[in-house]
Amino acid sequence: MPLSLGSLLDRLKNWFPRTGAEIEAKASKLEAQLTQTNKHFQPLSREKRQSLREKIETLPSPESHRAAVKSALEAALARWKVDRDTTNSVVILASPIEPLDRIWEDTLETWEGKTDYQVRVLQPDSRPQDCTQIADQLREQLAATDESDDGRPEILVIPHLEWYFLRTVEGLDGIECLQQLMVENSHRFWAIGCNSWAWQYLDYVCQSSAYCDRTLCLPELEPIEIKDWLASINDGIEFCDNSSSDLDDPEDWDVLQENWQSRAELVYFDKLQKTASGLGRVAIQLWLASLCVKTGSSDDSDEESTDTVSEEASPQARRERIDLPDRPALTLADRHLVYSVGSVYLIWH
Repeated sequence: MPLSLGSLLDRLKNWFPRTGAEIEAKASKLEAQLTQTNKHFQPLSREKRQSLREKIETLPSPESHRAAVKSALEAALARWKVDRDTTNSVVILASPIEPLDRIWEDTLETWEGKTDYQVRVLQPDSRPQDCTQIADQLREQLAATDESDDGRPEILVIPHLEWYFLRTVEGLDGIECLQQLMVENSHRFWAIGCNSWAWQYLDYVCQSSAYCDRTLCLPELEPIEIKDWLASINDGIEFCDNSSSDLDDPEDWDVLQENWQSRAELVYFDKLQKTASGLGRVAIQLWLASLCVKTGSSDDSDEESTDTVSEEASPQARRERIDLPDRPALTLADRHLVYSVGSVYLIWH
């Protein structure tokens, strides 16, 4: 898409009248180069994009997340088995957009030690709309586990703690009920997931850390971890970023090339990680948005280049396409909500 530099050039001409012509010439040259480059790439077809989305849905949780959860769980269990009077829980905290239920499911599925325990998931299909139902449902689920006790230590998994409270006058009854049950059932171990924003709120109003003092924040994904995570659906995708200015030091490349096929690949995933702030859900959507298909020839002198896309053309990942989407316009109600949340955050800190 041609760049819109008109307003900027007008200002520069007024500020520097003698150099205006030179600046305009250079800007026009840059615009022509970018336009020439971009016209040889087209978005993925709808069918190809849908196929990749379906593959994304089948991806397991990142290995580093599963390893972190497993390590925290085993450490807390080892301490609890020695002293049943110690904290009988572990809490995994993550960004609100990370799928904690999927992370718990994948972790427990691959956990070798699960055969030594009765592992039960206590989680409604969705957050109840009536706050008075939350505590009753929790007690019913706990009573059902008593009927199938086989003598092994029991692990009760709550993937989303934030589903146990509602923003109403009595909306914290579920959390208070859960805290009481944890104290009364010290022979059971509680494995809990919660988004970090909700945990700050619950800790402030319900002193949740007094009941669950062993917490782990999921680590940010590193570039190599994102690459490994996407490996099964990233096969055959080329990296058409020719810039290696971020890795000019040959010593750096000598150390890093063991894990990377090219400088372009490393630079691409490095930018992907930074733009996504290490969040898997954001990274995978940015990865998908960065893919395109090369059309025709990128040689400026090739007058016979065509914009047709071969059905066998391989998708290409482009670093310059990794960018966060524009923020939507905020209404007055949206601004009031953002201001209120920010004010509460500042009060707590």
